Amino acid sequence: MKIFEYIDVMNTPYQIYMEEVRDASFVVKGHWHYFIEILYVTRGSIQVDCGKYRYHLEEGAVIVLPPKLLHRIQANGIFPSNYAVVKFDLNTIKIPGVYLPKIRRMLSGIHEKNPLIYLREQQEENRFHVYIQNCLEEIAGRQFGYELNIYANLSVMLIQMVRSREESETALTEEKKEEGTSVFFANILEYIDTHSFETIQVQELAERSGMSYSNFARLFKKQYGRSCKEYIEYIRIAKAEELVLYSDFDISYIAQEAGFADTSHFIRIYKKFKGETPKQARLKATG
Repeated sequence: MKIFEYIDVMNTPYQIYMEEVRDASFVVKGHWHYFIEILYVTRGSIQVDCGKYRYHLEEGAVIVLPPKLLHRIQANGIFPSNYAVVKFDLNTIKIPGVYLPKIRRMLSGIHEKNPLIYLREQQEENRFHVYIQNCLEEIAGRQFGYELNIYANLSVMLIQMVRSREESETALTEEKKEEGTSVFFANILEYIDTHSFETIQVQELAERSGMSYSNFARLFKKQYGRSCKEYIEYIRIAKAEELVLYSDFDISYIAQEAGFADTSHFIRIYKKFKGETPKQARLKATG
């Protein structure tokens, strides 16, 4: 049973539209995908969960969600709220190949603990709000050349992301030493996501990678800021949280489906990541 959805349903190179949050029941359940997603809050505020980290985005804020980042979008207490959604596939918006490696490296450096967020006061400098608004207007008008204009706006935003990331990066030399590490671990993360309900040994993952246990563990923690064992726990909890909050399944059943050996272990790890027990979380969600 797959309880954390992989969503990759775009039939076009991009999707650009507005969402309205009318009440507290609004939620885009946890998911991940292979395309890039940019959210721009035009009115009110929204809440975006990236793994165990929660971000409250006020009017004017922009967040960039790279491929394969687990995330969920919820109401944040202000109604109505509106936000623009820009989704696009990096491989299909006609960016010259020479620029793709640097863009992909920039995207791979965005993690749940350090997402790419631009607040309202930063918009005058990076002008994301202008580019996104232009995309919305082009979609609405569909005049001659509108797709080229959309591609141009998306490309400019990517350039701005790379430039701002480079300016804020303080350890480029060290990052270059591990160049390609993120791409290397991408298959490992996908394997963990697919098999998270099974028993996964870090030693087995290291062997799959053709690395020693110590080297694998060191590189993994350096890349993702937590040990591989903690990451497996985090994926299981992220998946289990959907059932805790949005189903009536028994806690022991959820623990088993998420890949935990017993209920007590599940409760302990859930509290470790979420700061409350599954029962407390469910009561809060339904109360």
